[in-house]
Amino acid sequence: LPLNTSVTEPQTVELDLNKVDLVPHERLYLAAYIKDGVTLTVHNIELIYRGRGFDRTAAKIYFSEDLIGRFSGRNQVDLKGVQDPVMGDVLRIEVIDHTNDPFAHFNASGVLGEYGLRLTANDYKYMVVLARASHHNLHGSMTFYLCAGSILGATEACTYTHQLIKDGQWHYYVFDLTNKENWKGNINGWRFDIINGDCDSGNFVDFASVQFF
Repeated sequence: LPLNTSVTEPQTVELDLNKVDLVPHERLYLAAYIKDGVTLTVHNIELIYRGRGFDRTAAKIYFSEDLIGRFSGRNQVDLKGVQDPVMGDVLRIEVIDHTNDPFAHFNASGVLGEYGLRLTANDYKYMVVLARASHHNLHGSMTFYLCAGSILGATEACTYTHQLIKDGQWHYYVFDLTNKENWKGNINGWRFDIINGDCDSGNFVDFASVQFF
């Protein structure tokens, strides 16, 4: 899309994604080619979906091997990066021994803080998790122990459980947190309880991203 570099007033450019050949789950990147001495500032990106606009930019964390150092408090799980032909580098949380409670705690505020970001659960009431569960898993549900505000560790006072589709394919899981009384204050992180129930060594769930709306 062309930009007029001879003016300093804000400009609006529109990209119709209906005319772009995208495959499922593909990521969009913004790139600008500018001349020496010219600066470009992006003030806002608005997404319009079927005529509906979103007035707040969604915050998204891509999970890969680079984030392993942001996990702590693991129980009977190993974390590693795996390559997916569509997603690229994603994060695998894999059971290493028979257990009924595999989990790992993720420090989201530390990751966001590196970019000067701080999210408040008062504004972001939806989480969208992009995950893939092995069809060998013994059970098919996961629980997130959510930590926000004064909650810094896993507690039954703020959890969300979702069924997992055990077909080895990527699926989006939407967490509606609007009725969670303790989902308030700055988002600190959460504990991934990847499989609820008995697990065998080698059972796993892959995570590509977690997005907040």
